[in-house]
Amino acid sequence: MLELKNNTQIKNLIDQLSKEYEVYENTVLNGTAVDYLFLNKHKGVILLNITREMNLSVNDSLSVCLDNLYLPENNKLYLSAFVLTVQNDWFSLYKISDKKYLDLNSYLDYSESIYEKIQKNLNPLPPKEIEQEEAIKLYNNIHTYFYLKDSNDDFFVNLSKDQFSLVTDDLRRIRFTGAAGSGKTLIVAMKAARNLALGKTVLITSFNITMIPYIRSLTYKALHHPEKLGVTKVERDVLSNLVTIHIHGLLSMLKRFFKETEDLDTTKENLPKILLKLFREKPPKEELKKDLIIIDEGQDFQAEWFQLLSLFLKENSSLVITADAKQDIYDKSCNLTGDLFKGLGFKGPWRKLKGTYRLPSSVADLSCKFAEKFLLGDNSKLEFGILPTTKESNNSLLFGCNVTWYQCNYPETTSKDSLAAHEKKLLTKCKEEVIKLCSQNQLNLDDICVLCNCKAFGRELVIKLNQDNIPTESIFNRDYSINRNKKLGMGTNRGYLKCSTIHSFKGWESHSVILINVYPRDDNHSNASDDFLKTKSKVFRQKDHSVFYVGLTRVSENIYGKSNLIIINEVSDYQNFAKSVCDKDKLREYKEVTLKENVKAKVIFHQATDN
Repeated sequence: MLELKNNTQIKNLIDQLSKEYEVYENTVLNGTAVDYLFLNKHKGVILLNITREMNLSVNDSLSVCLDNLYLPENNKLYLSAFVLTVQNDWFSLYKISDKKYLDLNSYLDYSESIYEKIQKNLNPLPPKEIEQEEAIKLYNNIHTYFYLKDSNDDFFVNLSKDQFSLVTDDLRRIRFTGAAGSGKTLIVAMKAARNLALGKTVLITSFNITMIPYIRSLTYKALHHPEKLGVTKVERDVLSNLVTIHIHGLLSMLKRFFKETEDLDTTKENLPKILLKLFREKPPKEELKKDLIIIDEGQDFQAEWFQLLSLFLKENSSLVITADAKQDIYDKSCNLTGDLFKGLGFKGPWRKLKGTYRLPSSVADLSCKFAEKFLLGDNSKLEFGILPTTKESNNSLLFGCNVTWYQCNYPETTSKDSLAAHEKKLLTKCKEEVIKLCSQNQLNLDDICVLCNCKAFGRELVIKLNQDNIPTESIFNRDYSINRNKKLGMGTNRGYLKCSTIHSFKGWESHSVILINVYPRDDNHSNASDDFLKTKSKVFRQKDHSVFYVGLTRVSENIYGKSNLIIINEVSDYQNFAKSVCDKDKLREYKEVTLKENVKAKVIFHQATDN
């Protein structure tokens, strides 16, 4: 690929386009490798892949990528995609929308460049001018997809001996576990980067879609630090050999291989079983297989997913799985011990990362005590479930973490007035704490994350915050496609308060977390006149305890000051536990919530403008 990009005609094409477009090289869109992405606020987007020979799989993958983009239809009008085939001095262009090749040499005029031939004969470049409002939306949407960030300066990591061993061991089968904050995701990214640097093809998949752009960004940063990967140098174009995609997106793409011959209109639960059967009967082509497949958060995976992914491994290739049974929020960790998993070739015990490097010590201790008391299900006995033990850092000793637990018990008398007052109390307390962190602690909004275990309540909270002029970046929208875009762009918007479900924030971290824990709510008001959401159940199951544990462990140390963990809890089961652990440790504080009327923001987050 590097040789193709150094072709004089190709270099001229890229140079000409870079005068009008922002150029992004070797990136991935919807799990599909894209050699070049050209982005212009007023002209749209051009995707360009370059190959040595006509390759239908490259064309199809780019077509699938475009078909499944979560963009408004009017945005797609300004997105063009091409595959340019280069064989010596022969050039052929495949336009995805037309599904046909054009032999550029048939228009041979040696006074013209490839760029001029494309413009003259196909006129796809540049697309017509876009109205300003639509142009900005498209520009922001594409940036969201790519998690585009310019800086690599924040990749300062000194790996432990165990961590470095996992990164550099080139065994065919590796499975490892570690507590929250032990560096599992970092190892996933660095192991992928090492293998890319060694010239291998890599696929990373995870259940959590919000993690995919983050892992890719982390891998990109790791490639700039070969000394941490156990390699001497990294070639320029290796990122094109990386595919990062969440598991449901991958399953949707695999369906297309059988769309002409099979009826695959089935449930999400049954689709993997059907695809596994079909690919066993008709194995995937060698060009689709990878040298290394990494499965992040394996405790979330359905049993058939492991077997299906193994079919896309090359001969003598590697499979890596990371998991933590303590974070089993979907009740699937038993799949890592079943017969379908045992056939994958793993031998010996799970390798363990015993320390947690991200969590402040007071939070690690709180999380550990919570897990010992409440995470008592069958998965607590699994060998890939580890409780956090801290490795003290100078930052932890110097700054520490403010931990405050606000208990706001659900009303014993469930009258309409009491429930409305209770919900107001919870919403007001959250707003209060956001304002306090910004005004008293001098934090920016994007340094704070609000996590909630209930979508319906989170949606009400976001409405309340926005009404009070606190701008939010949330994934509580009812529209699936909007939510999906928001998840892909998690953390990319500056100056906005991040609001997320705990499920979608698994694997992420923040220096300041407001954790709201409530009983499940109905997703609609039970009555148009009600001022509160109806509670569906006051029973907390084992996986609900796991969800709360995940929320507790999203806080990270702050090298510049104190971290903050603020818990607002209505679940009575946790009250005595909270009192006990807070009374025994002066680093933690327990308070009963009282309602303050007319809480007003002392910080103006954004000012309304006159039209």
